[in-house]
Amino acid sequence: MKIPGVTEMMKRACAGAGLIEQRARTDPITGHAVVKAAAKFSDHSLRHTYAVMTWYALLAAGHDEAYAWKYVQHQLGHSQLATTTDTYLKHVSVWATPGLTAVIKSVR
Repeated sequence: MKIPGVTEMMKRACAGAGLIEQRARTDPITGHAVVKAAAKFSDHSLRHTYAVMTWYALLAAGHDEAYAWKYVQHQLGHSQLATTTDTYLKHVSVWATPGLTAVIKSVR
């Protein structure tokens, strides 16, 4: 399945579940405010969920944090670990772990 198909499926799933919100936009041609219904979640939300849940699952299975980040990096297809950690690190509370900053920087 291609990305537009996944995007459309996610929109339909949100609509079916009532996960719709009203978003105000400005029409670039007229400059008028336009309110439009939009899905609260996107296919990219699934990617974030997968990354964070996989990270936690690896930790629960006994892997260390550096391995978990490298695994998630590989799964998401990021060429740089920094891309993975900069994007998803804010979604997990690992910075509370002493010394983790140095570990992640050494793996990069």
